Amino acid sequence: MWGNGRATGTGGTITNAFARTNRGILTVGQAGGTQTYAGGLDTTGAGGPVTLNGTIQTIGNPMTLAMATLGSNTTLRGSALTVTGALTGAGMDLTLDFSTPFTLPGGITGVNNFTSLKAINVSGSFATIGTQTYNAAVTLTWNSVLTGPALTLGGGLSGAGQELTLDFST
Repeated sequence: MWGNGRATGTGGTITNAFARTNRGILTVGQAGGTQTYAGGLDTTGAGGPVTLNGTIQTIGNPMTLAMATLGSNTTLRGSALTVTGALTGAGMDLTLDFSTPFTLPGGITGVNNFTSLKAINVSGSFATIGTQTYNAAVTLTWNSVLTGPALTLGGGLSGAGQELTLDFST
């Protein structure tokens, strides 16, 4: 399919797997709304810019994102998340809530406030404009640098033999 696509609205559930394969702009979700993808969500074939908005969740199936930009404060929720390209925050807040620990890679930039509600792995450098809040266990899977104005670790930190540099103003 060629052209732009939108999967938006303040609520709704898509029961089949959603995999976008086109060369246009794809917008997923809507600010203040919740989109549920019961069959999973895969934007890796989008071939063009992907914008994420509101709460986007999967039920029992993974979420796989290619290069994407936050269009509003965004919550991503589900069983597992894989990010295969750059994720640009565009000054918006990002909350992650996945039952399988997500590995926070380098390549995520421009996020204002970041919150991880469940266990997360950290691999590489991650800087935010605003706060970083980790409500569950954080495990280092590579030497890492976390940077921002403030850090909250609510569930402990496991270095797993890796080095961690913290650069926070408070």
